[in-house]
Amino acid sequence: MIWNTSAPFRADAAEKVQRRNVYQLIADRLLTDIVENRLQPGTEIPTERELSERYGVGRSSVREGLRMLESQRIIEPGSDGQYRVGGKNNVMVAGIEMLVAMGEASLSEVQALRSLLEVEAAGLAAELRTDEDLAEIRASLREMIVSRADRIEAMEADLAFHVAIGRASKNGALAASIMAVRSVLRGLINNYSYDIDEAIFQHQLILEAIAGRNVKAARERISEHMHWISQLPPPVEGGTKIRARGKK
Repeated sequence: MIWNTSAPFRADAAEKVQRRNVYQLIADRLLTDIVENRLQPGTEIPTERELSERYGVGRSSVREGLRMLESQRIIEPGSDGQYRVGGKNNVMVAGIEMLVAMGEASLSEVQALRSLLEVEAAGLAAELRTDEDLAEIRASLREMIVSRADRIEAMEADLAFHVAIGRASKNGALAASIMAVRSVLRGLINNYSYDIDEAIFQHQLILEAIAGRNVKAARERISEHMHWISQLPPPVEGGTKIRARGKK
């Protein structure tokens, strides 16, 4: 490319570059505080005015830096308008959703990814779980049984069961990936016809394998569970239909 050196220099172009560097710097500094746990999930981010004074920059640059972090789901706006640190798996959720939106991955491929992650997590959990991990998995299953007639509570308990297995794997990256993939698929899963009694039965088998430290059985039981999910009937109108056996 041959540059036209006789063309007039645009002062506003230089300002835009400088301004972009400023808001990226603000975003980077806040991200560092989050990564190093100086700002924990749920913690309020300092106000625009406070950040402007702290870093000696204009509030417009601060605002752009915050919006950049919000677009990546690193921070989230609260009901009071104040930003708070989002969940640590939010960045992964946004990345997977972007892949789906751009056509680089389908929801069925995300579901296949979930199966791979869940099977690995169950095997590791069977091998490495502590008594505390087992108690957490059991508590989630108990909550699922108690709330079996309530769609939302039952699904939340179902999610907690799988998240607890992820934590029991003792692999932080694996646990975070499971949470992220499940979050992406939540809307899809919540809109499928759902036999709660069958789900509870399958969760019990998974729990028994993990409790018995049977790695092979844990991997097989959760693999069967993932296959069952993939074969669920098409979505029903109005959200998930919880079906208990013997009821219509």
